[in-house]
Amino acid sequence: MDNNLLQEIARGSRKAFDRLYLKYAPVVEQFALTFVGSRDEAADLSQDVFTKIWEMRAALPGIVSFKSWLFTVSRNAVYNALRKKHPFLFPDGTIPEQYLRQLLDSSLAERVALRDQLRIIDRIVDAMPEQRKKVFLMSRRTGLSHKEIAELLGISTKTVENHIGKALSEIKDQLEKPVFFS
Repeated sequence: MDNNLLQEIARGSRKAFDRLYLKYAPVVEQFALTFVGSRDEAADLSQDVFTKIWEMRAALPGIVSFKSWLFTVSRNAVYNALRKKHPFLFPDGTIPEQYLRQLLDSSLAERVALRDQLRIIDRIVDAMPEQRKKVFLMSRRTGLSHKEIAELLGISTKTVENHIGKALSEIKDQLEKPVFFS
């Protein structure tokens, strides 16, 4: 059935595309939700995936396994969203292959725990003193070297190293604290 649908979409059929969307958009959205944690963000990612499918419709008949291809496109959309949302974790803009494998092989509970941990890290970074936060994000978000940060901010390289060390230590300490519910 999917092959016929893909052929119709390649010929520009909006009805066929709507059928494909109704069949797979909820699956893509649920997949994205386990990583990003927000229904709105997951819906946006699903929409982005299907916009890409429509834009690439001429190539659809050449896809051997649509489900595998859809998973790959969905996974890449999620990774791009994670990169934008948590740039300090991936300073060079790439997500290490080892991390990707771990993320894919993890259970839903593990992905939810990771997502929650990323939110906690975001809050920790947001609560840092302004200069420490700025130095840390310049290092992690833009991938600037310690020397480049020092030059841009007019501080010593040692001060940059101290800020980054304190930021990492603060993140580690906060993540290791036990959580108590009141």
